[in-house]
Amino acid sequence: MYRIIESELMKWKNSEDKKPLLVLGARQIGKTYTISKFAKENFKKYIYINFETNVKYKQWFKNSLDINVIKSYIENEFNTIIDNDTLIFFDEIQASEEAITSLKYFNEFLPNLNIICAGSLLGVALNNKHISYPVGKVKTLHMYPMNFYEFLLAFNKNILIDKIEESYINKKPLDEVFHASSLELYQKYLVLGGMPEVIKTYINTNSYIASVDILDNIYLDYLNDMN
Repeated sequence: MYRIIESELMKWKNSEDKKPLLVLGARQIGKTYTISKFAKENFKKYIYINFETNVKYKQWFKNSLDINVIKSYIENEFNTIIDNDTLIFFDEIQASEEAITSLKYFNEFLPNLNIICAGSLLGVALNNKHISYPVGKVKTLHMYPMNFYEFLLAFNKNILIDKIEESYINKKPLDEVFHASSLELYQKYLVLGGMPEVIKTYINTNSYIASVDILDNIYLDYLNDMN
């Protein structure tokens, strides 16, 4: 499913001042899927490091904040040479305060390295652990659940999108047939919300029950995170 933030990721890739990119947002909104999809489509080599699922990665940054040492750890682990056509994705970076601090040094000493980071509850982690945030050394993007435009794209309603945009630009009421179709889809959006897995489940099953079951699980995960 296409996400609007992909265009911002492409702008970052093509920018001359390529600071490490930090994508912030709640859990289950599609950060990992979207960044991984972008990496595979736009880079020859893709390295995925999740700080929550593998303690070993956290230990690397505890051992040393020398960027060249960390780079050698990564190359050894993934048996590859990191070059300008490699994207390194640090996922759940809030789980490693040293990794957050290292972004400053990546920017200063290896500015041509392609690094994207994603974090959930990063603000909470910063407050609780008193982490030194790399101010001015990273570019930050905020990602949100799917909006109605992305929802329509997921349902392949490109013609309807064009009609809505045309009506808006021309400042004319939407044709009655297209208006009715828009309202029907908007009502589905109000029920399903913008979580990608919920929408994908509905598209595959055409079942509100199956979709709401997924939503209930996400809700429980959020409660556990809050605790």
